[in-house]
Amino acid sequence: MLEIIKLYWKVYRLKIALAITLIIIGTTLLLPLLKSETFDLVESLTQSAMTIGLYIIMTPVFVIGYYFYKQQQQDRNPGYKLELPDINNVDIYLSVYTVYATLAFIASLFMDNIFP
Repeated sequence: MLEIIKLYWKVYRLKIALAITLIIIGTTLLLPLLKSETFDLVESLTQSAMTIGLYIIMTPVFVIGYYFYKQQQQDRNPGYKLELPDINNVDIYLSVYTVYATLAFIASLFMDNIFP
């Protein structure tokens, strides 16, 4: 099962990241209607852009932070060999962006709608 997920990710990684982005933008645009507020297109587009911008900005921060964390572990234990992530590869950024954007957006929906 894990091999199928890895193969599917390898083939469709860009499409999955774009689909997640479009779902986040669409949901953010329509969220005021759920709260029975007046719909302001400019405000909703601004909120969508800020949300996606935050996720895009935080993705390299997480990747580079994880790289330095692994490098520090390897420096502390010279006998313990770790495989450092390749931070020059776009695939790791797409992976981190997809997972982070999905989880952060779900958490923000819970915080906005369940715990007002």
